[in-house]
Amino acid sequence: MKRRLLDLGFFPGATIKVLQRSPLGDPVAYQVSNTTIALRSEESSLIFGVLIGDDFR
Repeated sequence: MKRRLLDLGFFPGATIKVLQRSPLGDPVAYQVSNTTIALRSEESSLIFGVLIGDDFR
């Protein structure tokens, strides 16, 4: 999974934006670099970062 996330642009210093949550909350669509990807909660739990701003509904 780590290799897949790195290949998609999830690397240290990357900016990740939450685009949309499904009605039940899983999966969630993220934008990283110029890529949009939907991740399940078990996959996104492998990503650590710093929240910038407070618009994370």
